[in-house]
Amino acid sequence: MRYFLSVAFMVGIVAFSDPAAAQKAGTKEKDKKTSEEPTLTEFAGKSVEEWIKAIASRDRSKGEVAIQTVQNFGARSYEAIPALLAELEKHSPSAPIDISIRVNATMALGNIFNSFDDPQPKHVERAIKVLNRLLNDSQAIVRTQAALALGKLGPAAAPAIPSLLTTLRDRGTWETRQAAAMALGSVGQDTRKKVPSIDAIVGLGKALGIEPTSAVRLAIVQSLGRLGHGAATSHQKQLIQYLDPVSTTREAEPAVRIWAHMAVMSLANEFSESRLASIAKMLDYHDPLVRVQAAQALGSCGPKAKSAVLPLTSALKDKQTDVVMTSLWALGRMEGAAMSAVPAIKSVVADPKAPVPMKKLAEMVIDTIEGRTKDKSKDNTKDKTKDKGKSKTKTDD
Repeated sequence: MRYFLSVAFMVGIVAFSDPAAAQKAGTKEKDKKTSEEPTLTEFAGKSVEEWIKAIASRDRSKGEVAIQTVQNFGARSYEAIPALLAELEKHSPSAPIDISIRVNATMALGNIFNSFDDPQPKHVERAIKVLNRLLNDSQAIVRTQAALALGKLGPAAAPAIPSLLTTLRDRGTWETRQAAAMALGSVGQDTRKKVPSIDAIVGLGKALGIEPTSAVRLAIVQSLGRLGHGAATSHQKQLIQYLDPVSTTREAEPAVRIWAHMAVMSLANEFSESRLASIAKMLDYHDPLVRVQAAQALGSCGPKAKSAVLPLTSALKDKQTDVVMTSLWALGRMEGAAMSAVPAIKSVVADPKAPVPMKKLAEMVIDTIEGRTKDKSKDNTKDKTKDKGKSKTKTDD
């Protein structure tokens, strides 16, 4: 849960510091590895070919080091995929390979596949087959990493949906169920049929009603929210039926309620004032992590959550730095709709006890609310256009 918050929050910080970077952060990770990216040619005196060969070393400690090292070779790390697959394919219940090798090779597969937009279909097919088998591994940590790796393969791993739904009922550890829930939100988005998998939707929805662990319920809610986009109207209504009960006080975990509200509003394409008010109330919750998530949720709505400007302004007096920073970010996302918050934000800038990063963020938020960020962005664009014009003139000369 903390990881989820930190990633989204950092994207928000980038949005104020560099509009161009913010646009990149908000898009799907296209061109993850480009031809311009510098590629490591050797490490510790060994080439990538030598490290790949060492993956199969009989000395399992050396094999593990090799698995971890090949991931540092940038665009050439993909060359390790066949060796990683071959190593995992050796494993069977009757002839198991070292647990650390299973774990690290599975993680490496997910990381490398996640770094390339167009992996070879034959490698994807082999990976799905071997990861599917590892979802039934005797070790919970292997099952967890296999689920996470399948999630990183995205919609291409749709054949694994039945196995992931079975893993969603894994009683070995909640982390395995959480990994399966997260993976289904990615794998269930069938880009070929341009509709999400109804099996994934129904499986997640049913699991939501019986899952005892709040972190898993949160992952399920977030995945259902993701799968709802592009779904048929009938499927969206079914999703709302699953999500609506956990947006009420019947759900014990407030963070789950927050994101259930967000998912329902997103699916209904309607920013309900009553739901926004329910989220805003969480800004006073005793747990600071919940307060952070409430601010994050409201900020993600942008100006449509302008009714939350007042409670977010009050949250600037919070004793927790994370809460204040996220509330500032949220107010900035509301742009001109948060004009009434500017005096309070200026107080943050003037506060001698406020940390320097907080002051800088507050200053950027004021610029955003008052429209100066857009003006600066336009000026930068004009300057770049002028520079290109000058360069072209010199070249023509």
